[in-house]
Amino acid sequence: MSKMNKIISRKKTYDNKTVLVWSDGVITQALGIYYPGRGVQGKLHASYALMIAEEACLFNASEMPDLIRAGRKLGNNITPHLLRVLADANIRDNDRI
Repeated sequence: MSKMNKIISRKKTYDNKTVLVWSDGVITQALGIYYPGRGVQGKLHASYALMIAEEACLFNASEMPDLIRAGRKLGNNITPHLLRVLADANIRDNDRI
């Protein structure tokens, strides 16, 4: 029997776009569309993915790849505060380019 992934959390970004967390730890946009960018696609530990999704309400949809990359970079050291700080730093770096 094949394992089907299920949506375990559905959140909204600050600009009211849907963020989905799947049972295998993947974070996508509505309809299962991956966020664009390097280091964004792929599986995370489900608890990390849920924490990232909880913070989505503070970020626009265009900033979600930065938030996901921040979560990947923090790994086991992830906390909501560190996640927001690192994501904000990534966003500011991208604005300078």
